[in-house]
Amino acid sequence: MPATPQLNEFLFNQTGTDLDDFLEIKGDPDTDYSAYTVVVVEGDTNATYSATGKIINAYQLGTTNADGYWTTGFLRDGFQNGTQTVLLVKNFTGTAGAINSAKTTDLDTNDDGVFDSAPWSSVVSAFAVSDGGTGDITYTTVAAIGATDNTGYVAPVLTGDKAAGASLFAENPYTGSASDWIANDLTAYGLPGGATTAPPSGTAINTPGGANNSNGASLPGATGTTVTIQQLNGNSYTMPYNKQTVTTSSIVTAIDSTGSIGYYLQEADSYASSGVGSRAIFVYTGSASKLPAVGDAVTVTGTGSAYLSASASDILNLPELNATTTTVTSHGNALPAATILGTGGLTPPSVIYSGTSDNLNTSTASLQPSVNALDFYRSLEGQLVTIKGAHVVGATASGATWVVPDGVTLDARGGVIESATNFNTPRIEVYVDTGVKGSAGTTQSVFTAQVGDTLGDVTGILTYYNGVFEVEPVAQPTVTSANLAQQTTTLHGDATHMTFADYNIENMDALLSSNATRVSQLAQIVTNNLGSPDVLALQEIQDDSGTTNDGTVTAAQNIQAIINAIAAAGGPTYSYAEIDPADGTQGGVAGGNIRSVFLYNTDRVSLVGNVSQIGADQLSTTFKNTRLPLVGTFAFNATGQQVTLVNVHNSSQAGSDEAYGSVQQPYNHGSSDPYGATGVNTAANTRQAQAQVITSYVQDQLAANPDAKISVLGDFNDVDWSTAQQIYTSGGTLTDLNLKEDAANRYTYVFEGNSESLDHTLGTSALYDAAQFETVHTNSEYPDATRESDHDPSITLLDMTCFLTGTLIATPGGAIAVEEIVEGMDVLTASGATRAVRWLGRRAVDLDVLYRGRPPREAHPVRILADAIGEGVPARDLLVTPEHCLHLDGRLVPARMLVNGRSIRHDVSLRRFEVFHVELSSHDILLAEGLETESWLDTGNRHLFGNVVSIGAPFALDAGHASWADAAAPLATDPAFVEPLWQRFDARADMLGLDPRPAPALRTDDAALALWLDDGSRLAFGDLGDGQYGVTLPAGRAVRALLSRSMVPAEAIGPFIDDRRRLGVAVRAITLDGEAIGFDGRGWHGLETAGELSWRWMDGDAALAIEPSAQARRLVLVVQAVASYATEAAIAA
Repeated sequence: MPATPQLNEFLFNQTGTDLDDFLEIKGDPDTDYSAYTVVVVEGDTNATYSATGKIINAYQLGTTNADGYWTTGFLRDGFQNGTQTVLLVKNFTGTAGAINSAKTTDLDTNDDGVFDSAPWSSVVSAFAVSDGGTGDITYTTVAAIGATDNTGYVAPVLTGDKAAGASLFAENPYTGSASDWIANDLTAYGLPGGATTAPPSGTAINTPGGANNSNGASLPGATGTTVTIQQLNGNSYTMPYNKQTVTTSSIVTAIDSTGSIGYYLQEADSYASSGVGSRAIFVYTGSASKLPAVGDAVTVTGTGSAYLSASASDILNLPELNATTTTVTSHGNALPAATILGTGGLTPPSVIYSGTSDNLNTSTASLQPSVNALDFYRSLEGQLVTIKGAHVVGATASGATWVVPDGVTLDARGGVIESATNFNTPRIEVYVDTGVKGSAGTTQSVFTAQVGDTLGDVTGILTYYNGVFEVEPVAQPTVTSANLAQQTTTLHGDATHMTFADYNIENMDALLSSNATRVSQLAQIVTNNLGSPDVLALQEIQDDSGTTNDGTVTAAQNIQAIINAIAAAGGPTYSYAEIDPADGTQGGVAGGNIRSVFLYNTDRVSLVGNVSQIGADQLSTTFKNTRLPLVGTFAFNATGQQVTLVNVHNSSQAGSDEAYGSVQQPYNHGSSDPYGATGVNTAANTRQAQAQVITSYVQDQLAANPDAKISVLGDFNDVDWSTAQQIYTSGGTLTDLNLKEDAANRYTYVFEGNSESLDHTLGTSALYDAAQFETVHTNSEYPDATRESDHDPSITLLDMTCFLTGTLIATPGGAIAVEEIVEGMDVLTASGATRAVRWLGRRAVDLDVLYRGRPPREAHPVRILADAIGEGVPARDLLVTPEHCLHLDGRLVPARMLVNGRSIRHDVSLRRFEVFHVELSSHDILLAEGLETESWLDTGNRHLFGNVVSIGAPFALDAGHASWADAAAPLATDPAFVEPLWQRFDARADMLGLDPRPAPALRTDDAALALWLDDGSRLAFGDLGDGQYGVTLPAGRAVRALLSRSMVPAEAIGPFIDDRRRLGVAVRAITLDGEAIGFDGRGWHGLETAGELSWRWMDGDAALAIEPSAQARRLVLVVQAVASYATEAAIAA
């Protein structure tokens, strides 16, 4: 009777194109094995189809050759490169085919990892290969396979290099151990089209149709060299005992009963370390039945393995030991102490890696844990660590949560912001592997957390997966929620201000029923958090068939569904503008044809002409597989002013080298810069090349109109300090508006726990000067399962009343911009006379410098809208300083006294500007934009101007100063004269259709008088009547201040009241136990009198020093007057 055949050798995934895929069977020579079939079962999960368990290949055997081998022959892509189970079965009756074919036999219809049917009489040999994908399934146990000719047989799961190709070496091929297999050479040396250079010793050579060749590798059953774990790991990224048989002993610290089944072994605390390599290692067993218990002392023999996924080209290897035998020598041993990360323990260096390497996996350079963060974490791989006071800086996604230990500086919302000089290396991922057990013997549950939450101390195994260092907990982390709330903008449009926002809404298909929650969230964010901007620049909207790759490019239905959802949420019914792309040219998700779109509210703005695109002639170069920038010009309906928006979504960073990968310095995909300092990416479609094209477009527009308001906004896929972003801002072409907000708020995306700005709003000078800006955090800090997008939106408030670079001054030859006036030039006065300019004063003003970044509203220039005073007066918006006087009804009135917040208002968008003053030989009335305003009157402040030196001797600084007695008209600040003017211009604002004045704030005449005592408490006065208020001062208590509500007459009553003092109450007298006491100093205004009465106003917080006494005392306040104060509710509103 012929011997039972067995699976013996295979090559599934060679380097480069798979030309030489093969599988070999070993049996008796010249024997017909046609009753047997090789069956390949899909193990990879698929988002569209139920793929796992389907038979994707079946090869019926024939007759073996003279040496007893049968092969499939060389097949081009004959076997897939993912997770799969290979069975050698007898009397096969099933059908192999594509995973989406109804004819293909599905052995596991409910995808539970157990076969539901077995279309064969028996299984005689099997193995599985795994690429480690989440949710992948291998079918390896007897119960899963069905009937078998080999009782007790458990098929091995091959991973790493062995998953790509391996040869069997074992006296008993049915041990079920992966260590029976040795990884084959993946360069296909000796095969057709393969490498011509032999592989290094220890890598099996492919020998289809012949005896397996170990090429010097240690064979199963050898005990090899006895080493410590640290010796096994080595002191570099090259494992010194890779593919060699070794024996080591130590303590089991954790076990993993799922996925890569095995246990963690760590040297005891008493071990005297002499190297920098890790003192722990993962021991792969491939079978849960072979696992020891946590706390066991074991001696293990196996093969060293620098485990490396065959599908990854830029990740580091992970040292492992593939166990052949595990012998338990004792139970219940104390575990090695966990290494502390954070306070009282270790902190990684701030530099990831200071050197360079094309492949650290082949580097023999010694680790430097005190220099490089990469080396620091490598030196702890496999060891027990404790993250002290873990603070969440990256929300949970796919079971992974990014944290930092205590002692790391956090931003106001609990994250860490990446910068050009700070990569935040203490960040580390906490990943719950539900198969990992610690000393308690329990597995951990997946938890969900968001930025700002805390997990307490997290103890687990530090390991490495796909370019990321992670800690797998051995005890359940406890989430303490910070209840981080979404932000809501403070910027809202009005009659003179337009709003626009940018927002990447992440592969939005609003027609897909499973996206209903996301669509609702999007609508709420637009209406509530962003306040329904006038224009929305959106990115990543899919076509009407979503990810179905059917040639559809239109997105009208999808966009309309978004618009309808926003309207249903209480927002406007937006119109939209976009340009359908050519099919398959946009990059992004396959079949989606993602594009950028403008939504705009026609009640507020109008699209000027049609939208256009930049770079349509460069689809095969600069903008290959990326979105073309969408250009739209919008007119603000209220004023007709225009702004041009360039909606960008530049090349993705997907495919970048891992920061903690084998390539140092790693390359940032889509940029011609590496993260570090070496190398050049010469690809045409880089974000730098895109920046050049977009910036050139803006420069061309500015050449035609230097005052153009242009914004380039959207998803740039680059951080502020990248070379690409510097292209936009170099030479002052554009400025990033995020400079206008607090640095702690400047991020739109959280990647692996790093808060960073990938989305930007850039503006030309005219736009930047007229803009306010906010990033609104609604998504990036929250878990995948609960957020709408992975990006945060930003919003810009733009003054659309037209910032004038030059106020026009009337001259005999026509109006001329004030900055173009020169000394000696003639100007016209309001009387029609011609006067020569004596001097033009210039002064640059930066309110942020003057007021340390918090300028009060009244410091900003006053903008007088066109027609605010009368028809055509002024002819255009006029900007003047608050104290500059207008000539009205024969008198001079400071502009600040006419501010109504509507047609005449402080322009808070202007923080940096240049002031011009025209001086004549004597004070006179000029015509500025057709409005009568004063020339400059030298009252002693000439030294404030930057061009004093231009004044000749007759106008020296020590010359006599003028006064208002020298003015061309009387100065009027009396409310009896000014208030009627204010009322007239406010009524005219109604006629112009400007927004109505807000309802008056609720006010009270209760001054809320109180004493502030030395213990920080407040002691309220009682009303005694007749303007007297009393309080009993407790024994032993001292008084430090007199407190009350307060108001500013010019704010509470109106700007036509020329009293800008803050007033609390007017005090005539204070008595203590009947004796008068004095009151002046801090918080007290000057003495006022009327007849025989006198009083002082205090400002709401005035000094009043009364030392303590052993006895209680009576304090009485005699009040001359109280004011009308805003209530606390009005102030809060």
